Amino acid sequence: PSRLKTALSLGYDIGNWIASQRRSLHSFDAHIVLSRASVEVLTRYGVDSRRIQVSRLGTHHLSPRKRAWTSWGAAQVNARPMRVIFVGRLEFVKGVALLADAASQFSAAELQLDIYGPPGDAHATVESFAAKPGSPIRTLGPLADGDVLERMSESDFVAIPSQFFETGPFTAVEALQAGTPILGSNAPSLNEFVVDGQNGWLVERSNVKAWRDALRRAIDQPDRAGQMRQSLAYPRSMQDVANEMLSIYERITNAQAG
Repeated sequence: PSRLKTALSLGYDIGNWIASQRRSLHSFDAHIVLSRASVEVLTRYGVDSRRIQVSRLGTHHLSPRKRAWTSWGAAQVNARPMRVIFVGRLEFVKGVALLADAASQFSAAELQLDIYGPPGDAHATVESFAAKPGSPIRTLGPLADGDVLERMSESDFVAIPSQFFETGPFTAVEALQAGTPILGSNAPSLNEFVVDGQNGWLVERSNVKAWRDALRRAIDQPDRAGQMRQSLAYPRSMQDVANEMLSIYERITNAQAG
């Protein structure tokens, strides 16, 4: 017979689900994760760290692209605004509303923030900032996969203001493949891609003022974007990922056979 569920049984059901997830974690010969932060999560659940392998994302884009970047000399500092791009869903967890809030404090002569992505729960908030007179924000809708690197390579920074744990994040891989430094949240996984001051700047993730200060620094030190662009390293390819996966499977299979 069917059993009537009440709020009183919810804790019991959740506890059973958590216990089953813990049991399943211990049933695998290996766990392949995308970041060191994921390793820490699994080890907290009791998974043997020797069974965990970090395999970072690669890019499916075929060739690196670094757009020539002209240094802003003293005579060029007011020639154009600092160009920042956001690519992702327009959702609060992606931090796009916080980014728009921070950017709305600047003029269009100082900053150009291009926001690409499908609508989400933060869409109306972002649009309200973009609609203000003189706003530096442009909402441009979804971006085709084949155009992502091109738009990123035309920008000075790729903004990744995520407000939660990023497992990849693939946007960071694309930014580095485009040869463009990152303004990223100091959040798990993402802060493994961004080496502060080398290939971008890390920003306190939930602090609007911190993001406003980061944009101000980018505007006031435009030469830093060019310097970081020239020194950043490309991510690996999907072929590299495939080769690593093959070696992991071979190692596990050989160990079981032995």
